[in-house]
Amino acid sequence: MTICSSRAELCMRRDALAGINKEMLYNYFGDKRLLFETVLTKELD
Repeated sequence: MTICSSRAELCMRRDALAGINKEMLYNYFGDKRLLFETVLTKELD
């Protein structure tokens, strides 16, 4: 694994591995807050 030059590059690599992109995330969750709340809720349950 190489060191990513930026946070954006790291996110793009993560999205590629997951088979998704930022647009897909926002279409599904609506915004960062709802995404964060969903992930946090699932982790705390």
